[in-house]
Amino acid sequence: MIAYVRMNRFDDAIRVSEEARARKLDSPILHAVRYTIAFLQRDSATMRDLLASAKGKPLTEDLQTAEHSRSEAYYGRMKQARELSAAAADLAQKAGSPERAAQWKTWEALAEAESGNIEGARRVAAEALALSTGPDVTPQVALSFALSGKFVQANEIADKFAREHPVDAEIQYVRIPQVRAAVALGRNQPNEAIDILAPSIPYDLGDAFLIPAYLRGLAYLQAGKGRQAAVEFQKLLDHPGILESDMKGALAHLQIGRAQEMMGDTAAARKSYQDFLSLWKDADPDIPIYKQAKAEYARL
Repeated sequence: MIAYVRMNRFDDAIRVSEEARARKLDSPILHAVRYTIAFLQRDSATMRDLLASAKGKPLTEDLQTAEHSRSEAYYGRMKQARELSAAAADLAQKAGSPERAAQWKTWEALAEAESGNIEGARRVAAEALALSTGPDVTPQVALSFALSGKFVQANEIADKFAREHPVDAEIQYVRIPQVRAAVALGRNQPNEAIDILAPSIPYDLGDAFLIPAYLRGLAYLQAGKGRQAAVEFQKLLDHPGILESDMKGALAHLQIGRAQEMMGDTAAARKSYQDFLSLWKDADPDIPIYKQAKAEYARL
């Protein structure tokens, strides 16, 4: 199922899901992936049914609630996303899995950082780290710190994690570089960020929610290279099955609009801004990146 989703072959993934159900196979992941497919197909009825069917099932309910939180954040409904993230973490703790609770908090922390809520990102990342220092949590906490301006802490965590996993390709070529690149971006060093992310290029379409490509696009924007930035953000728009319901899927429309405006293509930029603002039509009005986008669109 996951392989088909990654290739945007959603009907094939549904077929596998139905085959599993016919064989009476079940797992939290099957439910979560089916929810992701429903999100990508904008099938709200199936999303509601899956949320309802997960109620009271340990390890299924918390994962499904966390996925629901991400889908709310995708549309800029951050208040609702925070409440769902807190509920998911609480369910995971009650199920005896602080590692999972911490992981749901890292999803929230990254969304807060990417939307511009710096204090919220720092607070939730610290809460995640207090619950777990496991391999699914630590690099995400470091990235959240890097994106929210806690550069020393981000580098310290990344250094330690890199030493502990010297031959792990994902960590060495994807996870650690994206932390270093985010720090470089925060210090207004876009060319350094681009260089840091170069080893990640072969893994851009791997299972990392396209974070290196997104950061590379931000670096090109910061360097004033609109055309190269647009190429990176287009990767996100072309591969929703990798992004799933990650907020960067919505933000890519805004970022590519910024790149198009930088290139002098005002008509294309206006369309990209409209696409983003349409996705965020019900967004919380106080989100920093949302307010920036509306102001930039007004100038266009």
